[in-house]
Amino acid sequence: MANGSMSVQNKQGEIRKKIIQNDLLDTVIALPKELFYTTSIPACIWIFAKGKETDKYRDRPKETLFIDAREHYKSIDKTQNTLKKEHIDKIANKVRAYRGEETAGEYEDEKGFCKITTTQEIAENNYIITPGRYVGIKENNEDDIPYDIKMEKLTSELREQFKKSNQLQKQIETNLERLGF
Repeated sequence: MANGSMSVQNKQGEIRKKIIQNDLLDTVIALPKELFYTTSIPACIWIFAKGKETDKYRDRPKETLFIDAREHYKSIDKTQNTLKKEHIDKIANKVRAYRGEETAGEYEDEKGFCKITTTQEIAENNYIITPGRYVGIKENNEDDIPYDIKMEKLTSELREQFKKSNQLQKQIETNLERLGF
């Protein structure tokens, strides 16, 4: 489905509300953009389950799994992306773990990628089911350098680059003068 189906508030919003209130929505997966040849817009997958407490998987009434897979793709070219096997496996394994399939291991929320949310929380968010709203933003712990120290170092490097730039500009002007320009 188009991503607008997750948040638009017209008739689609009413349909979405009824789906949530009747506890039919099991999983929502936001896909990367440019997966399809006919359109560059991102799409989403809605997985429905009737009787979440009576199917062959774990009891999960009033729960919905959100997966934000928008950043999980391989770029083929400027206008086309693809899901590689490892991307599909990661998504599928999270769904299996959420359902309680024994082969999938224990489910765990992953900030920025997936989260189990209650229908109450979805209702509090006006029945908007955009995964990014629930999974949050992945923490970026590239380094443990304090902000002040990092900024001091970067500012010093920037000043050095400015000095070098000025020297190069003077050298270019000198060379142009030698050439008669």
